[in-house]
Amino acid sequence: MRSTLLLRYPRFEVIVINDGSTDTTLEVLKNRFSLRKVSKAIDYKIQCGQIKGVYISPEYDNLVVVDKVNGGKSDALNAGINVSRHDLVCVIDADSILEPEGLLKVARPFIEDPARTVGVGGLVRIVSGCKVEGGMVTEVRLPKGYWPNMQMWNT
Repeated sequence: MRSTLLLRYPRFEVIVINDGSTDTTLEVLKNRFSLRKVSKAIDYKIQCGQIKGVYISPEYDNLVVVDKVNGGKSDALNAGINVSRHDLVCVIDADSILEPEGLLKVARPFIEDPARTVGVGGLVRIVSGCKVEGGMVTEVRLPKGYWPNMQMWNT
């Protein structure tokens, strides 16, 4: 999350969805980012499961954490879109990182040809096992586990 909060882009928000996890994810986030629950009017443009709470951080004005009942990945994405204040949405998994200029690169087609651009994609690589500093992969290493290695060799 820290590297995502440091991306180079004029205005963006990082929306983290806690999709009904039963571990301590939400508590860890609350403590690490001094999150406080806020009342937020949500425009339910897309159907999604119940949102239990929306949290913001006094440290990062572009961080929003949404706590919701479990509904699966697509339902979590719908909740994030409903909470978002911006027209463009970039979706990544919790174990992913973007290059510091990643948002600038994927937003470019929307700026250059908005009438014909409906979506963009990027190159996705397995980061498991690599050394990451400041949101950048500084050393490529093989993953330690069997399944991450199989994933890597099949991409």
